[in-house]
Amino acid sequence: MGVKEWMSLADLRSYASFFSNFASDEQITETLKKMHSLREEAEKAGATAANVQRLLSLLETLKVLEKEEAEVELNFSEEHSRLQLEASELEEMIQSDEHGGNSAQDVDHLLANAVDRLNSSKMVFHMFLSNSF
Repeated sequence: MGVKEWMSLADLRSYASFFSNFASDEQITETLKKMHSLREEAEKAGATAANVQRLLSLLETLKVLEKEEAEVELNFSEEHSRLQLEASELEEMIQSDEHGGNSAQDVDHLLANAVDRLNSSKMVFHMFLSNSF
């Protein structure tokens, strides 16, 4: 199946008719010539409708993956900021020793929770990376 089958002369005429409301005859003629030239180049390069469809499918997949990547990066950034804030609070608590005799236990408990959440976030991020590539 060649390129001709996915962009016929009738299609080109249809486009020309549609765009005649927006462009001059010269612009339409020039555009049709360019489209015809591109179609010939694609045929010479061995382009087929199946290849074009595969490429379009891959481009759609790329868009979806880029969107997912942006979401993961945003979530990772938010989690990173939250954990940094928690670490700062822990440092302040240690320095001020506000909790009297139980401060070591409280700090240990808070640190353990923070480490668990950090490790969980890292695991989710690494799982995403391994599934994406």
